[in-house]
Amino acid sequence: MNCAHTKVICSLLRLFLPILFCAASVADEGNWLFTAPPLAQIKARYGFALTPEWLDHLRLASVRFTNGGSGAFVSADGLTITNHHLAQDCLQGLSRSSHDLFRPAFYAARQKDELRCPSLELNVVEQISDVTDKINAAVHPGMDDATAAKLRKAAMAAVEKDCATAADIRCDVVTLYSGALYHLYRFKKYTDV
Repeated sequence: MNCAHTKVICSLLRLFLPILFCAASVADEGNWLFTAPPLAQIKARYGFALTPEWLDHLRLASVRFTNGGSGAFVSADGLTITNHHLAQDCLQGLSRSSHDLFRPAFYAARQKDELRCPSLELNVVEQISDVTDKINAAVHPGMDDATAAKLRKAAMAAVEKDCATAADIRCDVVTLYSGALYHLYRFKKYTDV
């Protein structure tokens, strides 16, 4: 190996070694399912016991906006906190040329001053069920990928339809771990936002 090659390799090592060491010290929080929290690891590392009651409280306080965001209930009467941009479409739709509600941010000091956003819907997870067996039952060994995907999609739609028994219920089958699991999320819909 000549001297020029050695310099290049040393330069690359100086550049990439810090990156490799940083990658080795990645945070351990991760994402976990409400149905499978790492109870023992959290207890061992942080001394905090996740109880079923605490997890239920967390799940029921978490909201999903149908326009792609998330938030949380912060009061018993439904006050929700989220990022300002999630209300952008609603606030711009409610604004008038004489009064821009988006800039500066709209704030209702009293409950009677709140404005209704008819285009928004909030969803709260009421129940999570493992429906992997139902979805996989639609597929048989030897099927081509396109047919299998079509049958899985149809099975997911059927499970969702059977679940949505009322107008204020939304049901979504969620694909987890690249299809290793399928969970049915049953949501309570709130449209008075």
